[in-house]
Amino acid sequence: MRGRRINFNTFAKQILERKKLKAYKTFLGARVHITRLMDFFAGYELSEITDQAWSDYCNWRREQRPGCVLFDDRKWLMCILLAAYYEGLVPRKPKLTVYHEPSDRGRELSRDEIRRLYAHAIPALRFQIDIALYMGLRKQEMLTLDWSQFDWDSRNVEIGRIVKTKTKKKRNVPISPVVLERFRSRHRVSRSPKVFPHAHDVRRSQTENKRTWYTCQRNAGVDCCWHDLRHTCATWLVRANVPLPVIKRMLGMSIKILLEIYAHVSGDDLHSASKKISENVVSKKSRKVRRKLRAA
Repeated sequence: MRGRRINFNTFAKQILERKKLKAYKTFLGARVHITRLMDFFAGYELSEITDQAWSDYCNWRREQRPGCVLFDDRKWLMCILLAAYYEGLVPRKPKLTVYHEPSDRGRELSRDEIRRLYAHAIPALRFQIDIALYMGLRKQEMLTLDWSQFDWDSRNVEIGRIVKTKTKKKRNVPISPVVLERFRSRHRVSRSPKVFPHAHDVRRSQTENKRTWYTCQRNAGVDCCWHDLRHTCATWLVRANVPLPVIKRMLGMSIKILLEIYAHVSGDDLHSASKKISENVVSKKSRKVRRKLRAA
């Protein structure tokens, strides 16, 4: 029977227990956000979680931490409410307002910043930076690379065949000429099926990458995160006029996400666009003048 009276915290704890069956990283994220939701909605019943209650929660979070991003909070609240709907505990599907808040997460790195990172990176980290910059791989996709994923004849890497991607979809990524020879030389001397040491243990591999990355970042004086390398790759591809469907397949994201989040526009891009428009107008006028002269 739909709409039974049940406490929010009781059902949220059940959802959290189910997440223990998922990947450890997924469970950690769920525990952080669901615990925070339980702190606010402790006295609520599931049927009382409306869009107004969600708005009250957003105001409460902003009072605690101004400028915080509520994307993950909404995601986990929707997860709980949808599960409650499908189990017959609430009468209708939830609808929560999406608050598009400005976020400074993700940016394009300048050439000077990249040079400084190169100057302070150890060779292994420099290789990983190039993979992220010129192939656009996510960190986990890069650290779990297996030599069996490489097709040396077509110079492609099949991502998602061994370890699932974020979108759970396979894709073929061309091996950039910048890193092709380093991949080949590494393959010739490698005694492991994995590209990077400790790649069979993802947590250990990520810890090693994080430690060397933070040291390099601090010494170079560059304030950025690892995912900014992927943002930079997407921006470079768009600026190079690579067709959007090609970038979509290479990076494994929708065109909407690519244009709204990953492709960053600079002042130089705007000036370049303005210059092209003016040149186009001038060329049209000159064609009209030539036609009139020929007619005369």
